[in-house]
Order: sequence, then structure tokens, then C-alpha cells
Amino acid sequence: MAWTHECRLGEASNPGPHSIRFFSWNLGSLNTQKDLLLQLLNKYDVDVCLLQEHRVKAAAQARTARDLRSAGWQAFWGPPRACGYGEMILVHRRYSAGSLQDSQQICSVALRLAGGDLARVASVYAPIKKRGTQEAFFGELAMWQDKPGVWFSGGDFNTDLLEIHPCSGHFGHTMLGTWRSSVKHSWCHPIDGFVGCGSLKPANVVGLHNEVTTQHAPLICDVPGKLHAEDRIAWALPRPVSRPWSAQDDAAFHDAIARNDSQTAWSTWLGCALGLTGQETPYRTAKGAVVAKDTDAVLGLMNRLRRLSAEASVTGWTPRKHAQYEATEVELRNSLNDRRRSAIAAWKIRMRDVSQASKWVKQGPTKPLALLRADGKPALTPTEQGCAVRREWLPFWTEACPAQVRKQVLAAQTFSEVVASKATPFPGLPEWTIQDIRAQVRSTAAGLDGISFQHIGDLEDEHLQRLVDLFNAFDKGLPFPASWSNARLVCIPKDDGSARPLSILHTVYRMWAARTAKHFGEWCSWFPDELVGGRNGAPSAVDTGNEVSSWLAASHFDDAFLAGACLDTIKCFDTVSLHSLKALLRHAGAPICMFNVVSIWESLTRHVWLCDGPTGVTIKAAEQRGLPQGDPLAPWALNLVMAAWVWSLPKLDLLRVFLDDRCLLNKDVDVLASALRATRVFDAAFGLSIHPLKSCRFFVGPAQDDVSAAEWRRLPLKESVKYLGVMLETASGADCTLGDHRASVVRSKVLRARLLPNRETRRGLLAAYLQGLYAEGTPVSQLVIDKLRTAVVQAWWGPTLHPHNYMRSTALTLGLLAPLHRMDPSMIQCYSAVVALARLSLRSQPVVRVLWRACSRLRGTVVGFARLVRRSLKVLGWTWPDWEHVCPREDCAIRLTDLARKDREGQKAKHVLRCELRSWWWKHWDGSRICHEGLSSGIDRRRTLQPLIELGCRRRTFGWDGSDLGARYARFLADALWSRHRLFKASKVADARCRRCGLDDEHTDHFLWSCGANDAARRELAVAWTAAMVPGGVPAAALPGCLPQCMRQTGVITLNCGFTDGQIQALQRYFVRVLCEWAAHRQDAAEEQDAEGDPFHALLSEESD
Repeated sequence: MAWTHECRLGEASNPGPHSIRFFSWNLGSLNTQKDLLLQLLNKYDVDVCLLQEHRVKAAAQARTARDLRSAGWQAFWGPPRACGYGEMILVHRRYSAGSLQDSQQICSVALRLAGGDLARVASVYAPIKKRGTQEAFFGELAMWQDKPGVWFSGGDFNTDLLEIHPCSGHFGHTMLGTWRSSVKHSWCHPIDGFVGCGSLKPANVVGLHNEVTTQHAPLICDVPGKLHAEDRIAWALPRPVSRPWSAQDDAAFHDAIARNDSQTAWSTWLGCALGLTGQETPYRTAKGAVVAKDTDAVLGLMNRLRRLSAEASVTGWTPRKHAQYEATEVELRNSLNDRRRSAIAAWKIRMRDVSQASKWVKQGPTKPLALLRADGKPALTPTEQGCAVRREWLPFWTEACPAQVRKQVLAAQTFSEVVASKATPFPGLPEWTIQDIRAQVRSTAAGLDGISFQHIGDLEDEHLQRLVDLFNAFDKGLPFPASWSNARLVCIPKDDGSARPLSILHTVYRMWAARTAKHFGEWCSWFPDELVGGRNGAPSAVDTGNEVSSWLAASHFDDAFLAGACLDTIKCFDTVSLHSLKALLRHAGAPICMFNVVSIWESLTRHVWLCDGPTGVTIKAAEQRGLPQGDPLAPWALNLVMAAWVWSLPKLDLLRVFLDDRCLLNKDVDVLASALRATRVFDAAFGLSIHPLKSCRFFVGPAQDDVSAAEWRRLPLKESVKYLGVMLETASGADCTLGDHRASVVRSKVLRARLLPNRETRRGLLAAYLQGLYAEGTPVSQLVIDKLRTAVVQAWWGPTLHPHNYMRSTALTLGLLAPLHRMDPSMIQCYSAVVALARLSLRSQPVVRVLWRACSRLRGTVVGFARLVRRSLKVLGWTWPDWEHVCPREDCAIRLTDLARKDREGQKAKHVLRCELRSWWWKHWDGSRICHEGLSSGIDRRRTLQPLIELGCRRRTFGWDGSDLGARYARFLADALWSRHRLFKASKVADARCRRCGLDDEHTDHFLWSCGANDAARRELAVAWTAAMVPGGVPAAALPGCLPQCMRQTGVITLNCGFTDGQIQALQRYFVRVLCEWAAHRQDAAEEQDAEGDPFHALLSEESD
């Protein structure tokens, strides 16, 4: 069937009761047209909106989606296109839709029709080139007719739709005259339209020519059918209002505690402290479109522009109308800029909080969960998605039949007897105080009732004192209120496509449980040493992974056989039998409050939440099992179970457990197979089961053929295994795939953290991200390290006016200003390797001796942690003369056992290690830089940074004048100031002539020393220099030629420089004064690369998107 163009102009009628209204618009930019778009969608009662050329950057899509969601629309972004414009689809929140990822070029979503079928809808922006790319695009669109279900598409086809037949046999409607080159020309080519299959034939196509001033006109059409509408629910957040405690309230509260009526006591406290009854429903009906209060003026200006355009299309464009149109455009632009500036100012204030800044850096496009209905079709409605989550997790949380439960409890009694022989009496919980409650306030999610930690932290002491009494009663055995058994269930997507079910319990309960878990960990010093974490003094996960890797490396060097197994448990937290756990608690002598916690877990009702909000679906099994992830006491309970497992095994060479990650090493395969058989018996008693695919076995040394070890050989064999973030290697050859992937993820966070306005917050987050990556010793390729180092240096300074500022000094930034062992990727890895080796020397000296012999050999292959240690020592040029000492140089030796201590001697050894790393850094990185000449003797970091510290503290020792001189002086130390000569070389200015004297080009030496504007400062320097000079010292007449290059051009003070403290302070005061006067004569702030310019221009452009 040929294309038709039956269409009309004018107002669109209201859609019929059995029709779907589509809206299509190539709007040019969603950033500038968002207010008008929302007004048109509400005015014409649109169901589905197809947009082209939204021009929203990927970094700003999450924020734009939140804004649209608050206005009542779901946003679905199309695949990235080479043109960079992008398409998106908006679906009203009353309808259900899901994104389709089966197209590489077309933005498509699935809609649920009233009958239950799916409809495929696309927003089309065809390529402009008519040869090759456009034909391929229409070819993909034509293939839709072979896919099941109905489909509909609309948008900008970038060709005359009256001349092509992309989907033969289907209906198509075009709008004759939907595009114009500017507001001065009439509408012309029919390049926008709709295409649909037979059952979705577009009708009543209307063009809104007089509503917009863009080049493309919006189109509206109705198609027969009806979308599945479902009432959305939203979170009913409380509005707490406190009231004083009366004598009657206080008496009722304490009487309820005395008669063990926790629900009445909780309701009384809730009414006085927050003004709530505890019976409020957590849900409310979701609102529709919400228009911001500050958009009235913007919408008024847009209406004026549309009115002028409509009048000019009839009467013609006169000079007066052109002037009115341009003036209105300027006013509209200024209004949008004011709104943007105010929003960014509020954002800067929020980003001073570390938790808010960390969440902002980590947030990004989250991969949605692939949820399916029972019939295998995609789950689109909230109810369908909630039911899909319940269908997936309810079998894991449902206890087995009563007969099997009794069998498990009887088996658990056997393992509990060993726990009873090991456990020590419980010392009791200390009394709560108001300070204890305030110490538990943190910025985590609120419970189902909406009460947050901040609500509790803002209460007066009289309310918290009653909460102290309630917590003390809980410690003594008072049952928890029944309302605390409701929790929010949030499924966190994982990289492998699965999800982690996070149960967010009541906020007040989590405050009590967090402190209780801490004291339980102090009590359980009798836990076996093989447990990683869960008690005071336990080794960290990083040290444990390096220890296991060291055992494998030692056996590989000795060519001795060593077999191992890493066991992964299927949904470990979610399948623990609570009946078996109570048997362990009874024999361990746990307090009664822990049994009340288990009662909460047994009666837990989980309310399913997705990223869009609540679904209204709850999950509760008749007989429940599993430890809810998100409860502070759940890890301790799992550690108790794993402690019983450790005591049930035969003696092994090495056994390490971190929650559900279990690693076993032994030289005899038969013993290892016996341990695996005992593990299966233990797991059956507690409802656990070993994952058949994620669990694996490995070995080093010559292979052994032992038929009796069938239990071990049943596991999959691997050469490299990831355990606690460390790659366990059994063969030579480093695999950097894991490390490079993790480094790329950290680099993306670093690049985003670069935009944070607060310097301290930004630099603190950088150190946290880098420590988390490199402390585990994962091998990373040198190319990835170099890229990450560049990102860290740029993020250290923050955003600048020139994004390609190559004048930053990596060495000075990371070696002088920043803590080197926390900020430079290569140094972090070397520092962490030496510290991990020191900690290993305290726990396993025989393994360290073998590693020393392996690393001492110049030839021969080593694997795992031994290869990391050898590579670090080789990079640094250090020696390892004996297993106890590492020598950075001949006259310096660091004792490994001292380095692992936590007392004053340990701090002193770490200080020596950091100083030696910094010394190596200077020699390695700064040998070729002219301005760093003279650093071979080393750097006096304390005296070098003294002016920077004084200026940062706003002291007047070095002439602080109320400005941010510290930032300029920091760039001076890093040789990152932009002189006129550098600006001229970078084509930023027309000439390099000095602006203060006009006699010579403004090189660094010129504006610091030889410029005539510095004569007064030079005279003051000479006087102060002479006054501080000692007999036989350097006279003032020798300045600046007597200074090393690093002191003369960057202010870096070397060790044993031969100058007194008074002379150095005089020199530094001179530098501060010259820099201040030099910056004052800079006419163009855009030329300045220090804090006097606005460093947030790049941030403004990104946030405006």
C-alpha cells in the first residue's frame, strides 16, 4: 500500500475511549524545550511521546529522567547514535512499558495493551544519507513486520515519505509541510510522519504548526486500541511533628515496657516523638503531572514566542516583529540561565557532604532487571514485576517440609555440641545512652514507614531518653513490636544479570542491631582463626586473599603439590535454616534478644520495590528461612554458622572463610575430599548447598591421579580463581583482564569526581576509590595505570577553564602536594604489596621465607603474590637481603615485622616507607624536567609546603590578603601557572609580552624575578635575606643565581640546601607577594589557570544538559 498523507491542521480532538494518542516531535533540544513539551503533552492528553534530537548527554540522562518522572512520565533512552542527537520515548506513568534492547539503531519500547498483548513502539530518526545507511535503517524497520505482535513507529524519517515505501503493505501517514529552515520560511517537506501495522492504523493526524518555533512541527495521531492502565502507588513519607511528653504518656510508656507490651510502648513513643500512630499506610496514589512553580515565567515567554511566530506566519515578518522576537529570546535565555545558576549553587552546597558526593559520583545508568511473567513474556506493569520478583525469591525463603526441618535440626544438634564446648559465657550488653543513639545516625535508606535516621537524629534528648529505655528493655529480652516485621525489598542488579535482595528493615531496629552486632563481635573472640572478619583482631579480606595466593606461590616455587578448592554457596544468606540457627544460638549461650531477632526474621514481610518505586506486592512464606541481607546482625549469624562448619572439618593446611566465600588448601587430596564430604553433610543440616558451576578446584605442582578423591574432582578445574578480589594463580603468565576492567570502572568514577566543587571532598573520594582497587594486589597493565594516573592528576585540581591543560605536573601534584601512597596508582600497588608482605610475616613466617627465596632469584617464574612482590621491588630498585628486612638503599633497612605493628614503632616504620617511596618518585619522574633541576639531594617537604598550609589556614604569616592564594601557590609549586609565554605557545593569546613592564616576553623567570614591577619586592627580599644570613652564608646580591632551578622557578625546597629558615621564609614571602601582584594585572580571567577564574564552566555545560 502506498503512503498516504490524509492530515489536517488545527486543534486535536480528545482521544476516544478506545484509542491511543501518540505525539511525535523533532524538538532539537530537550534542555530548552522541556517546559513547552510538558505543557503540550498535558494540553492534548498524550499517552505516548516519540522524541528525536533530544541532545541530552549520557551523564545528564539520569537527572533528566528523574525530572520527567516527577512530571508523570517514564523516560526510555534510545541506543547511542553516531550523530550524537539521540531519540527517546516518554510513556505516561499510568501505563506500563519496558525498554527493548534488540535494536542497534532504533529506539523502541514495549507497551502492554488492555488485552494483555505487547505492542512495539519506536521513535524514528532516520540517517540523512540516502545511500547505504538510510537504506539499512529502513531495512531494519521493514523487518519488524516479521516479528510477533503489533508495532507502531513515528518520527523524523529525513526523506520525503511520499516517495518511499519502507514497509510495504502497512499504513503510513505523513504531514505535508512539517519542516522549515527557519522562522522566516513557510513549512515545506513532508519528512515527519507515522507508520503502523494494520491493527494500529494512524488516524486524525494533526500538525501543531502554530504551537512551536522549532524547525520541525509536532505531530499528533490516534490509533485504535487501548493501553493497560494501572493505578500507580507511591511512597507515603511521613511529616513528623514532635510534642512534649506528658505525665500520662510517660506512665503509659513505662507501664507497657513493664508488662512486655512492646507494641504499645512503641506506639506511645512514636506519637510523642514524631506525632505518628504507627498505623499509617506506607503507600498513596501516585500523582500525575507536576509542574514546577518557577516555570510560569518561562512558559509565558515561550507563549509569547509562539504568538509572535503565529502572527508573522499570517501577516509577514516586519522589522518590529523581528525585534520583539529577538528581545523575547534574550529574556527567555537569561531566565533559563538564572534557573541553571541557582540549581548549580544548591548542588554545590549539597556536594560538600561526603555521602552525598559519593552517591552522586557512583550514580549512573543502572541496567534494569530482566523480569518475566509466568508465561515467559516481559513483565511491564508494576504488579507483574513485583510478582516476578516474588516468583524468583519465594522458593529460596520458604522452609522445607516439616519432616525435613526436623531432620535438619537433629543434624544441627551434632554440630552445636562443638560450639557449646568452644563458646564463652556472654558478658551482657552495656546500658544504652543518648550518645550511643546519636552515634548510630547515618545517611542510609529509610524503612517502610519512611522514618529516616535523620528524623531520629533531630529529636530532642527527652525523646531519645525514652528510646534509651526501650533499647535497654530490648537488650533484656523485650520482644520487638510486630510492626517491625515489615521491610522494603530492593533488588540490586549485579554484573552477571542476577540481583541481590536487600531487605531494608525498620530504621530504629537497625540502630539497635548495629550496636548489638558490634558487641556480639567483641564477645565472639572464641571464633576460629580461620574466620575472616566477624570479631576484633580478625584479618581483613585483602590480607587473606594475599595469604592464600602466597601459599600457592610458595608451592609453585618449590614444585610441590598443593590442591585447593573455592566453594560458592547458592544464595547463602537466603537459604540458612532458622530452626538450625536457633539450635546453634542455644548451645552458644546467646542472649534472649538474639532469639527475638530470629523471630523478626521468621515473620518478616517484604514489600517489593523497584527503581520506579513500590509495586504493591509482598513476599512472606508460611514457614520462612534465610538471613535478610541488610540486617546488621545477619553477617554475625552467618559467621556463627561458618564457625561450626570450620570445627566440623579435618585438619587442613590452610582454611579461610569470609562469609560465604570458603577456600580450602591441603597437600593431600584425600584429606581435601574428606573435607568436601563433611561440607556437604554440614550444608544439608543448615539448608545450604554448594554451587556446582561457580565453585571450582585448582592445584599447583605435578598432577596426581587419585581415584579416591572423586568429591574434589567433581568440581570444575581452573588455573586462575578470583577469591576476595585477588587472583589466585596456579600457572605462570599474568592475566590483567580483571584488573584492567576494575581500573576502568574506577577511572570513570574519578572522571566524574573531577566535577565536584569541594576540594577536600573530591580528594578524599579519590583516595578511597584508588585504595579499594589496588589494596588487593590485582595485576593491572601499565597502559591502564598511566591513563588512571592522568585522570587522578586532573581530578586533583578539579575542573579548569582549559580541559586540555598539559602544564600540570604529575610528579609535583602526586609527589609533593598529595599523599603519594594513596593517590598514585603505581605507588599504591607497591606500598600495598610491601605492607601486605609485612602483615604476612606476622602470621606465616615459613611462607614468607619461601617467598624471599623465590623473589631473590633473578630467574625463574613466580606466580600470584610472589610475582607482585618481585615486580614492586624491581620497579623501586629495592633489595630483599633477608626475609625480615626490605632495603630501599644500602644505609636504610625496614623491618617487616615492625611495619605490620600498630603501635608507635609501626607508625615510624610506615613513615620511613612513605619517605623512601617519595624519594624514589622524585628521582624517577623529575630527572628530565628543567624546572626541577637540583632535586637529586631530595625534598624538604615540610618547609616546602609551609606557605601552602599557612595560606590554607588563612593566616597572615605569608601575606594572606583574604583571597584564595593557597590555590595559586599550589599551582606555582606544581609548575602549572600559565605565563604569557605558555599562553602564546598554546595559541591562547596574540603575543607573549609581559603586561606589567612591556619590555620582555613573560617567561616564568621573567615574571618571578627580572620584571621591573618586582623591584620593590626584591629590595624587601634583600633586606630580609641579609638579616637572616649566617657568617659565611650566601649574600643577597647572589640572588637568584645562587638558587637551584627548582627553588628559583617552583619554590620547592631541597634537603641540605645551605640556607637558614629565615632566608627560606623570606624567599617564600617574596614568592607569595609576586604571585599576588602578577595575578592582579591579569586582565582576562579566562587566561588564568588558578582559583581566581571560575573553575565550573565545564560543570555548568554538563549540568545544563
